[in-house]
Amino acid sequence: MLSFKSTLSNPRHFVPLTLVAFLFFISYILVSPTEPSIPSLRSPSLKPAIELESQASFRDKLTHVRPSDAAPHSRTLGLNKIFVINLPSRRDRRERMELLASALGADFTYRNGTLSAAPDVLAVIERVRLQREKDGIVAVTTPGGGLAPGEKPPQDEESYPFTPEALALLGPPFSKPLGLEGSDLWTLPVSHPLALDALPPAPIPDTRPPIHLIMTDLKETHRWLDDDALGFEAVSGAIVACWMAHYNVLREIAEDESLGEDGMALILEDDVDIEFDFEQTLRRVLPGLPKGWDVLLPGYCDSTETTHRPVPGYPRLRPSDHPLCNHGYIINRRGALRLSRLLRSPYFAYGRPLDQAYKFLLQTKKLSFYSIAPVVVVQEHKTVSDLRVGKGDGWWDDFLTDPTLERVQLLLEQEDKDIP
Repeated sequence: MLSFKSTLSNPRHFVPLTLVAFLFFISYILVSPTEPSIPSLRSPSLKPAIELESQASFRDKLTHVRPSDAAPHSRTLGLNKIFVINLPSRRDRRERMELLASALGADFTYRNGTLSAAPDVLAVIERVRLQREKDGIVAVTTPGGGLAPGEKPPQDEESYPFTPEALALLGPPFSKPLGLEGSDLWTLPVSHPLALDALPPAPIPDTRPPIHLIMTDLKETHRWLDDDALGFEAVSGAIVACWMAHYNVLREIAEDESLGEDGMALILEDDVDIEFDFEQTLRRVLPGLPKGWDVLLPGYCDSTETTHRPVPGYPRLRPSDHPLCNHGYIINRRGALRLSRLLRSPYFAYGRPLDQAYKFLLQTKKLSFYSIAPVVVVQEHKTVSDLRVGKGDGWWDDFLTDPTLERVQLLLEQEDKDIP
């Protein structure tokens, strides 16, 4: 028998044993299960869950990797100003909006709405009637109406329904002060140097036909007037009051030189709720707006706004399609100047509901509109409307993922449970 000592001393025995041992080691390596490699910090694969759990600050670090993550909270939610249109008589809605502002940590600037029976509203309706008589789309004239001798019907002008001044200044809106023109003159006091002649008194009883809405164009309006099957809608105090309240805020924005050319303002009506992360959403959306944009719609109705493809790199930002409702929209000062000039054009002013006017402007490419999809501002329809019958619910209701006022309600309920 060979001893270990003799094997070591005899090279003829040692070499074969060494070779056997080497082959055994190789076969063990090849057939033995191997441990998975642990990815490095630079690897795109995830680290093992147990390692991530041990890094308590990992999520905190991830919340600060984008430039927008470092932006401090803004009392105007990343904009320059936030306006809320509210009737002074609707204290219930004012308190509700103040609660919303407090919950968002925001500063709202309140501007008075307009009552549908206010004297200025009634005066505008009469001015619209006179303008329609010049346009030849009402059946009965009133004293002072009709075309002046030799006056060219406005629908024969290439610019109809807008004034040449409004169209000429769409490109360079800052080249001329806004001033007072068009329908601005309709409500000036008689003492003003630009005031128009006094309106003739309305007949009593007033049996004149209603003032029909101006549709897409004059031809379409005549079709509506001539086709009884379609019925018709008339210019009303509610339509004029809504238009007037928004127009007053738009003029304020347009004339606010502190905003520069690109300063932005959010205009809200007083029956809305907003996504709790609205400010963060804006930070992710605003950089995607192209040069020359006018209006951004975080709130709308009657549309999902998904017809057009998103702006590359900004999946929630899309060119607007056919949105209605005007309960929440962002406009820059440049857009406010353009929009004000279009809205006051006598042939266009107060001729349809304001949201239909905005839709017309975007579809005729007079202004550049973009939408956030899905919506982040909705009307709640929980209080009686001053402009329509009831609360306005049931026609088109949108819902938020994380409504701010719902969070407020949940907090109040939790605090009530904690009270012994």
